[in-house]
Amino acid sequence: MIAIVLAALGFGAGVGYGLLVVALLVVLKQAALEPAWEWLLEWVEQRFLPPHPTEARRSTLAGRGEIVVVSDLHVDTWDRTPEGRAAREAALQAFLDAIEPTTMDLVVNGDLLDAPPQPDDAWQGAGVELRGSLFPKYEEVLADVGEVANRAPVPVTVTLLYGNHDMAASGLRYDLVRRPHLLRRLRLPVTTAWYPNVILGVPADPARYGQEPYRFYIDHGHFYDPVLLLYLRDFLAAALRQDLRRAFTGLVLVGQRRGAEQQPIPRPGLAPPRPRTLDQRVAAWLVRYRWRWKARRVAGQRSRAEVAEGRRPLTGILFGHTHLPDRYTFRLGGVRGMIYVNTGDWAGDTGHGTYTVITQDGVVTQHDWLDPARRAPHHRGGGP
Repeated sequence: MIAIVLAALGFGAGVGYGLLVVALLVVLKQAALEPAWEWLLEWVEQRFLPPHPTEARRSTLAGRGEIVVVSDLHVDTWDRTPEGRAAREAALQAFLDAIEPTTMDLVVNGDLLDAPPQPDDAWQGAGVELRGSLFPKYEEVLADVGEVANRAPVPVTVTLLYGNHDMAASGLRYDLVRRPHLLRRLRLPVTTAWYPNVILGVPADPARYGQEPYRFYIDHGHFYDPVLLLYLRDFLAAALRQDLRRAFTGLVLVGQRRGAEQQPIPRPGLAPPRPRTLDQRVAAWLVRYRWRWKARRVAGQRSRAEVAEGRRPLTGILFGHTHLPDRYTFRLGGVRGMIYVNTGDWAGDTGHGTYTVITQDGVVTQHDWLDPARRAPHHRGGGP
């Protein structure tokens, strides 16, 4: 019946097939062709071009006024850690204690926890029973993160960017203002940023914004994930049933479950390698080169836009989202010498506790807190 109506309106039955083909081509381009093109570019860079001087730089200012970036803590997955939630929470606290004396800014680049939570996530306390609240189930962890912004004599600036798992980060503000009786430790100031990216200047100087010698673009990176297009399937199915409330809830929650089902692959050198099947190796290859390609494109576009507005070009770009720690220095074109880093994760099922350090002279290094041998040298004396 619908096909007859469309034909009567002049559309023809082939329109639907045409749209389907276009959608498949778009997914193919983003999920396969772009990673393959990035791999080819890197093959040329590594085989025919000398290393950029950026790749050999070593910091002379390590341990002084650094910027530390972490992402994808997923604290609501820590019940699945082999060592248990309490041990992972203690590790995070030790990490925060260790970085505090040498850190100027701490950036949590998305996916702190599911917000709104998964449908089966509930919390009960003294006289309180809640479903779908950020607090107070994870307050201890969130308070540990926020507390470094409240310590004397020199507090560390804490900024939370949002990712696809914590799109409702503004709920942090709601509970702080409207339901403070539920909270015991968490206090302001913590910056909850309702935007997916930020440009940080190093060293940070508000009076000279845009003219800092080293500038980094930080973005969770979920907008570049072609898999997120599958959210729309569940959204449209519910919308067609005229259940808009379920549609919008499903758009968030089904996507979160889909993301939680991804099996991230640790990178050798940052976490002990695990046995991998062929499909896992292919998936890891596609993910790595997909995000490197987007980093190459986005870094170039944003850097040119910054220069056009009278500011200095970008030094590098940091993504999260993939749970795959990564680093690469581009050698071609308008992004020559720019650094790409994926900050990895602290999720309960990967074995990572990765973090990225940016020093005041613009050197970027990657570390893993959960492996004492892979911590930054000036952090190795702290914690379990």
